[in-house]
Amino acid sequence: MTIALLAAIVIGPAFALVAHQRGWQPLVERTGSMAPAITPGDLVLVERARADAARPGEVITFADPHVDGRTLTHRVVSVRREAGHLRIVTRGDANRGSEAWTIAPNGTVGRLRAQVALPDIASALLDRSPARGVVLALLSLLSCALVLCRIWRSPAATSTEPGACVLAR
Repeated sequence: MTIALLAAIVIGPAFALVAHQRGWQPLVERTGSMAPAITPGDLVLVERARADAARPGEVITFADPHVDGRTLTHRVVSVRREAGHLRIVTRGDANRGSEAWTIAPNGTVGRLRAQVALPDIASALLDRSPARGVVLALLSLLSCALVLCRIWRSPAATSTEPGACVLAR
């Protein structure tokens, strides 16, 4: 358990740092519109790209044309220039209907770079919830406690009680 927790504490931030350095943004898929390719709870990593670089068949993330503040991750069906704008038609793999929307050619969309299936609890905590900050703070404190425990472990406790931590001598 301790090894798995330490691995998560080390690998998670390292993965996030690499993704950030590459300009990737993590998002949690909330709906089944892209099933079976992307299922609810999957972590998708998107990279900003110019809208005029979008190609049919590619999966992109974009601002929902009908609901302010919401994003959609769907497959590009077609891209066509119209009156100085791009008319992009997209559709979720599991959806029957498509959505058509316009964007400036130099506007940005998110191009899917990677996806990771996550356990339900992990996706819930990563999905912009208020609990995310609390969880990250608790994981940081736990990480510090484990490191300090290892540093402060007394030689006597190590030989007689495996895992014992002496906080005061």
